[in-house]
Amino acid sequence: MSLAGYYAAIGMISILICIPAVLIAIQYLNIRRDFLSLCIYLQFIVYLQVAPLLSVRYLAEAGDARVRFYLELMLASAFLFVMPFWGCYGLGRLVWRWLGNWRCRYRVTQVSFGSAAIFCGVLVLMFVVIVLNRGLVYMWNGNEENTRILQDLPTVDWWIYRGYQQSALIMGLTWLLVSRFSSWPVKSKVCAFVVIAPWFLWSMINTRSNIVIASIFIVSVLIRYGLNIKVLTKIILLLLFALYCIFVVINARTHWGTDKRLDLGVFVPARELDERSKVYGDGSMLCERLNGIDAMALMKAEVDRIGCDYGRSWLAPIRFSFLQPIYRILGKDCSDFSVGTTKVLLLRKYANIEVVDYSACMLTDVYGNLGYFGFPFASLFLGLLCGIASCAFNRLHPLLSVFGIFVYYSIFMFEIEFAGMLYGWLRSAVFTLPFIYILFRKTRSRFCITHPVGFA
Repeated sequence: MSLAGYYAAIGMISILICIPAVLIAIQYLNIRRDFLSLCIYLQFIVYLQVAPLLSVRYLAEAGDARVRFYLELMLASAFLFVMPFWGCYGLGRLVWRWLGNWRCRYRVTQVSFGSAAIFCGVLVLMFVVIVLNRGLVYMWNGNEENTRILQDLPTVDWWIYRGYQQSALIMGLTWLLVSRFSSWPVKSKVCAFVVIAPWFLWSMINTRSNIVIASIFIVSVLIRYGLNIKVLTKIILLLLFALYCIFVVINARTHWGTDKRLDLGVFVPARELDERSKVYGDGSMLCERLNGIDAMALMKAEVDRIGCDYGRSWLAPIRFSFLQPIYRILGKDCSDFSVGTTKVLLLRKYANIEVVDYSACMLTDVYGNLGYFGFPFASLFLGLLCGIASCAFNRLHPLLSVFGIFVYYSIFMFEIEFAGMLYGWLRSAVFTLPFIYILFRKTRSRFCITHPVGFA
């Protein structure tokens, strides 16, 4: 098939997906209630349709053989994963209704403000000390080198460093939710800032994804209670600041790549403009980063020939993720653990490629382990979780709202592996659960289960 034919065929996929999505959004969805679910769905479109469509030109010009698998995989992901998502999302809301809407008999009027603030302050202080003492301020050394640096950390430092990074945003958003009913709204917002600020500053020179995620979740909390001029102004200022932070991240990476050092000049947005244009000028790197089809296309020929892996590639990463923290607690050596992720193991087996990391998405390891049968399974799983999380997040009781945020945060990053999403919540729970217990331990509210007519 010619390049023009690929563009026409793949363009039809985007049209088939966008039209039902727009019709459903107009008729059924509410921007305030379903904002985070819409952001997740937008990632499906970008990773499985838009970025692969833009990447076809580069692959066709290079004569890459795997381009012929793109159309089949994009069609399969469109009809077996993307399009059923909203039906599964509605099913998740029905599950919430069937289980019963958790309603609070008494409103939460008291929280352990002092104890929770001290807990957050101590955690933030320990994180800052570890980052400065261990030289973890800038971690753009490549995945292999970063893995070695983290493995060499002492057990306590490793727990604090990893645990705080995974729980900082959730704890900060919890403080923002508490400020709506707490007797100390200003102090609660100050605590939210103190918790998020070190994590956000670290992200400003290390990773764009954290900045985007933080902005989206903060916007979801802001619009949760209504949209007005004041809220819209806050959102616009937040998005402008997030855009500035993204430029800072790109500056830091570009400057480090050329001079192997950083200075305060990286905080000037236009400083590295010429160097950035050389690195990101043609857009191919961005397409490669957001391409969720490419890894599956590399594996497809061998998957069709010898069959799927049927879960075997999930065992080593799960063993590493679950046993490494336990071994660290027990003081045992965990250096012999396999640090290969599921997608790395699958690419090694099916594409004969040795890489430390590769651009992928949640469907990559699902396809390698279950084939096309894994697409509707992943759609059902994510749709159910999004439906339940949406109902919980929009409840008035802050505990249920925090539960909704926790679920959304665990499944939000579509570029991570499906297996990583399943056990990634453990790192978030290390400090999030103790914080929630400390904050709400004086609450005297009780829950009851009711079955009203209609959705939550």
